[in-house]
Amino acid sequence: MTTARLALTCGLILIAWTAAAQPAPPPAPASPTDVARGDAVPMQGTVARLLPTPMGEVDGLLLTDGRLVRFPPHLSAALMSAIGQGDAIAIDGMAEGVGGTIRAWRITNRTTGRSVTDSAPPSPPAPRAWAVRDMQVNGVVQRTLSGPRGEVNGVILDNGTVVRFPPPVGEAFADLLVLGRTLTAQGYGSSGPGGTAIEAVALGNSPASLMQVGPGGGPGSGFGPRRP
Repeated sequence: MTTARLALTCGLILIAWTAAAQPAPPPAPASPTDVARGDAVPMQGTVARLLPTPMGEVDGLLLTDGRLVRFPPHLSAALMSAIGQGDAIAIDGMAEGVGGTIRAWRITNRTTGRSVTDSAPPSPPAPRAWAVRDMQVNGVVQRTLSGPRGEVNGVILDNGTVVRFPPPVGEAFADLLVLGRTLTAQGYGSSGPGGTAIEAVALGNSPASLMQVGPGGGPGSGFGPRRP
């Protein structure tokens, strides 16, 4: 073998050995959606009612067995076109926090076969269909709503109205947010095909006893009664 050919052969062997010795690049980290979908558990249930937001969207469902199914609010139009009260549904999602809440990434109407799957919101966002206005609602607390750590951030009244508020308000007004108690709430919200919902600025057990809510708010916190 000539000297030039020997040098070329040795060079190729060295390059191949160096490439083989390099560690493989780490796999790309999975996105939260991929993780959620990979761990998703199929579930079934029947829709008792839609869960509206104060902005007129729908961000979930209440099932007849008491479980809550959460879904991105920017998909509310698609959700309402496929799913309604009384429908039997199949859910691909994960249990979240406490209290029987499910974070869904796909919901299917078992009768029609129509599905709604989580996807990125449009850019720019779609215009809202319902105007927010000052509202006052009354009813009996049927169910509390909570965040991932179990913090109370809303209630559903017996007439289907949803009252929302920050977790500190839920803690400060815990004595009002008891199942079976009458609740009056004043705030800003909307009524639409998905139902009625408000973001509370005042809570009480009657219109005459409304107390304004805010950071650190609650009875005895320096916030005076707010009359309608």
